[in-house]
Amino acid sequence: MTTTGPIHQILAQSGTAELRRRADQWRAAPARRQRKPRFRRRAPLRADLFAGRGVTIRYAYPDDEPAIRRLAQLDESDVPTGPVLLAEVGEELWAAAAADGSPPIADPFRPSEAVAGMLLELKRRVAP
Repeated sequence: MTTTGPIHQILAQSGTAELRRRADQWRAAPARRQRKPRFRRRAPLRADLFAGRGVTIRYAYPDDEPAIRRLAQLDESDVPTGPVLLAEVGEELWAAAAADGSPPIADPFRPSEAVAGMLLELKRRVAP
């Protein structure tokens, strides 16, 4: 005859009671239930994305070369050559596009799709 049967039953009942107690606590605090996203998601494109910060599109100057190289490194792309259009949000460089027809480079850690699109549209309009 084994005496472990009643012990297992007692442990199972206490474990079930603990699980029910935790579930009740979880239901009582709905604000805690929200999980934070595991990975950073890009912000949706909307009109107020750049609110309070101006978007400037201009040609690059020679002293912009270090910033363009840094942006190319972040985007894992080649450094654009020739005349380069830059898109800055506030005082920060977010995207750059060469006039030679190569795809634009953009900061992958910012919601830079909109400014890269602006660069492509402007490049298309000024191209002969």
